[in-house]
Amino acid sequence: MTKATDLLTAYDNLDWDVYIALSEDLTHINEVQIDDELSKQATLFSYYSGLYEYAKRDSEITEVELTKCQAEARIKGQAECEAAGTRPTVAVLDSFVNTDEFCAKITLSLIETKYKLGLLKSLMQSLSHKKDCLIQLSANQRDEKKIYS
Repeated sequence: MTKATDLLTAYDNLDWDVYIALSEDLTHINEVQIDDELSKQATLFSYYSGLYEYAKRDSEITEVELTKCQAEARIKGQAECEAAGTRPTVAVLDSFVNTDEFCAKITLSLIETKYKLGLLKSLMQSLSHKKDCLIQLSANQRDEKKIYS
């Protein structure tokens, strides 16, 4: 498996438990190998930044699908109202949208994609925080070397 495949698999399976495991793994700092940690930091951030953009795209596509579904449900509702000889009010058309099963499924899908998007954003913030910690630890190590030199 490639790194890209691994990341996409992690994204597909992303839930609270996976998030916790990723958080612990990504934010762990090996204080003995600060230089190695620093050299890998940009790559890790880049991976999850790209995955965040992937999730953002999924979310935006789902939003477009939901808007289309809602419009179709409103058109269907308007046609049914006109066929029945009733006035298609906003409330009546909203009820068509709210009771449409396909719109409900897309809404749940949108909630899930936004949830994953939020988790990835949190992972990126954690990686940014880790970078700050690594920089400080590296500076502390340099200062200690100066003291004992």
